[in-house]
Amino acid sequence: SGYCNNIKYRDIKYNNKGHIINKQSKIYLTDQIDQITPLVVDINTQADGFIEGLTSSFSSRLIGTLVGNVLAAFLLKYLADNLWNFLTSTFSNNNNNININNSKKNANSKAIP
Repeated sequence: SGYCNNIKYRDIKYNNKGHIINKQSKIYLTDQIDQITPLVVDINTQADGFIEGLTSSFSSRLIGTLVGNVLAAFLLKYLADNLWNFLTSTFSNNNNNININNSKKNANSKAIP
C-alpha cells in the first residue's frame, strides 16, 4: 500500500496480540489533516504558527466563509423584517383609507334627509 511512508510511530497502537490497531487509511487521513490545517496549533507555545495559519489560504478561506455566512444571515434577517414591516404597513394603510372612505360615505348618507 502507498501509505506506509506516512506512518508515524506515535500513531501506531498495538492490541494485546501485537496486531496494529490503526488502519493505514486512518493514519493517512491524520497526515492529510496535519498538512491541511495549520490552525490546529498550541496558541501559547506557537503563536507565530497560529498567525501563519490564519494567513494561509485554507484558513483565510474558512474564516471568510464563516464571516460571510454571518453577514448573510444578518442581511437576510434585516430584509425579512423590513419586508414584513413594509407589507404590514402597506396593508394597514389601505385598510385605514377604506375605513375613512366608508365613514365619509356613512356621514354623507346620514346627512342627507
